[in-house]
Amino acid sequence: MGDASNAAIASATSNPHPTRQEPSNEVLHGTVPASPDTPPVASLTRAPAVTGAGGTSYTFDVTYTDDNDIDVSTIQALNVFVYLPGSDSTGPATSVTNVVDNGASVVVTYQITPPGGFWDAPDNGNYDIETFVYPVTDNVGNPVPSDLLLGSIQVNVPAPPIANGFQGTDFYSLDIDGAVGPQHYAELSNSKFRVYNKSDGQVLLSQNAYEFWTEAIGVQTFGGDPRLQYDHDSARWFAIAAADFRSADSGLLVAVSDNADPSGNWQGFRIKVDPDSLFWLDFPILGIDGNALYVSGLLAPVSNQGPVRRMLFSIPKSDLLLPTPTVDRLSRFEVDPFFMGLPPIDPHGSTSVAYVLTGVEIGFDEDDCSFDAQLTYSILAGSSTQNPSFIGTQSFSRTETTGLSQCESSFGGFLGESSYRNGDFLYHTGSLQLNGKWTVYWTKIDLVKQEMVDIGYIGDADHDYIGMAIAANENGDVVIAYTRSSPTEILSDAYASVGHTDQAGQLQFAPPTLLKAGSNTLDPIPRGWIDYAWSVTVDPLNHNSFWITSSYVPNHNEVSTWISEILIPPDTVPPVASLTYAPAVTDAGGTSYTFDVTYTDDNDIDVSTIHELNVFVYEPGGDYGRATSVANVVDNGDSVVVTYRITPPDGFWDASDNGNYDIKTFAWPVTDNAGNPVPSGLLLGAIQVNVSSEPTQVTNTLDSGPGSLRSAITSANGLPGVQTISFAIPGAGVHTIQPATALPNVTDIAIIDGTTQPGFSGTPLIELDGTNAGAGAN
Repeated sequence: MGDASNAAIASATSNPHPTRQEPSNEVLHGTVPASPDTPPVASLTRAPAVTGAGGTSYTFDVTYTDDNDIDVSTIQALNVFVYLPGSDSTGPATSVTNVVDNGASVVVTYQITPPGGFWDAPDNGNYDIETFVYPVTDNVGNPVPSDLLLGSIQVNVPAPPIANGFQGTDFYSLDIDGAVGPQHYAELSNSKFRVYNKSDGQVLLSQNAYEFWTEAIGVQTFGGDPRLQYDHDSARWFAIAAADFRSADSGLLVAVSDNADPSGNWQGFRIKVDPDSLFWLDFPILGIDGNALYVSGLLAPVSNQGPVRRMLFSIPKSDLLLPTPTVDRLSRFEVDPFFMGLPPIDPHGSTSVAYVLTGVEIGFDEDDCSFDAQLTYSILAGSSTQNPSFIGTQSFSRTETTGLSQCESSFGGFLGESSYRNGDFLYHTGSLQLNGKWTVYWTKIDLVKQEMVDIGYIGDADHDYIGMAIAANENGDVVIAYTRSSPTEILSDAYASVGHTDQAGQLQFAPPTLLKAGSNTLDPIPRGWIDYAWSVTVDPLNHNSFWITSSYVPNHNEVSTWISEILIPPDTVPPVASLTYAPAVTDAGGTSYTFDVTYTDDNDIDVSTIHELNVFVYEPGGDYGRATSVANVVDNGDSVVVTYRITPPDGFWDASDNGNYDIKTFAWPVTDNAGNPVPSGLLLGAIQVNVSSEPTQVTNTLDSGPGSLRSAITSANGLPGVQTISFAIPGAGVHTIQPATALPNVTDIAIIDGTTQPGFSGTPLIELDGTNAGAGAN
């Protein structure tokens, strides 16, 4: 900038850069490096609680911050150690899986293998994470102290949660469905309708299925391929079936209970499937939401010639809830002829658009043993008083690695598909063949984000898993029921896997749970194994309770059902609180200071519990502290970022405030939606304050940091009264300062005195070169 600029530095008493714009948040919210005399700060910034069985690996993040850049060459597996509960010497080995280098802060992802290879109930406890024998250092060699407790991994895996079980239908029934209501459990098969007291399994009603349909509809009729569902929203039961197979008079049977007691009165209808009498209905599937009842099915030609069709029927639910129900407003939608047109079971009463699965594509990459699923949905919009209308399609896809070293795959047909919706999440399960064995794949779609957020599979090298049903609650607990078989095992439908959504939002499934063992082989098998004899429904009175109808073989010529209750233990894991933003203070001034605490939990955080007394900031070496206030809240559901604000001692930072200000949880805890509180007294981290005793003295030509002109201007702005910015840069000759961006505006009276540079004798020794600071800044 030449002599004119030097003269300005020597004599300015007001803003020397009137044309420059102040960078937004540069002073209050920028990350300011710590003092060069302090070691890096290590913080545990991600360590989700483990609340579900399974999972062959576990990762956690440690963030290292320092005023000097972190020396990434010192990052290795022995930076930290994870101790087993109650042990001070043993634990799983760590490895480094990822490093994100931001210079003054580095995020390191470490990985461990759970004890025994996967998490289960015997692993429960707190796994302390401490710094270890090979410390991370900064670029001047300052090490992170060893044996610092950074936090812990909370493991709380429930034991296999089979709470109840009793005998169901006790003879061969090819197709059967079941559902749970407030007081009852009901089963509907090709041959029987049964109602049980769900508390003890007592049979309250046992009726021939022919009688059930005849009484409900008022004409003699037989229903096959039945489906049954209890609707939480309306407190009614709904049943469907197909009538007159392979006949031009093929019909759809629909019935609704008068109230929540399935042993009471039902009213129903027989609907002619094809007005032209050319097709008959097979394998109907029931779906329900807040707007309508949906039935999809295969329409086969009566003549046995020509292609099959797929049809979706819908009836406004309000019409079926009238004192005298009606199906006059039934609608028909033709869907993809190569897929079932699977409507979701949504008994919780969603009244937004309905997602009907009309296409599944499974791809497989044998090079890396990954598979991908693409699900296509037809979207229907409607209301509880009018029939839905088709408004478009939406596809969702995601890829998942299997972790296998060798694999062959083919997607080989329809072996059972099931969809379930709860709130904003849509779950699906289907069949995938892997290395010659059938496995169960599952997907999870977030309808708010409009993306498939999770995908996985259940299977092994020794068994086939086929024919499945799925249900989920609002906490992200998922149960899948299925058939499992092998050449050395008796065939049984009575298997289930329980999944739990962890704090990272990922589903983790426990190993398969046997609900009821078969005791014989089925000989002969009429027409093959059962079309379907499995269902999963959520208890309307306790959404942690899942009820399953499954089938097993008690005798060589008999198939029976077994009714099981799986009870998910109440969530007792508190949210995890992490200090995710707390910049070091090295500049004097500043009338307020903000820091961020992130709360994560598998249940959503209860934002009503966010309060200024969630945390407290303690002054160095004492029990006194700084009161906080809440400056901002960003609610992401299962994670919430809260920005707290404090006022520095005496109203601004100066050298007398230097030290570490511990941030601890306090008297008013943040909780999750299950009421679990963050423990009080937890040390989350510290604010490092290291302000120079001469904060307005320039001691180097760096663009930023302690001793820079930028830091001196920032400090002068924050200090009361007239401030003089002086210079004491080591070395003889002219010193050139080249800001990389515009310097802060001088917001108060300040003297930038270049004559204070040692050796000044009339010739300027400080040159300010703004050519790199951006347009208009020079």
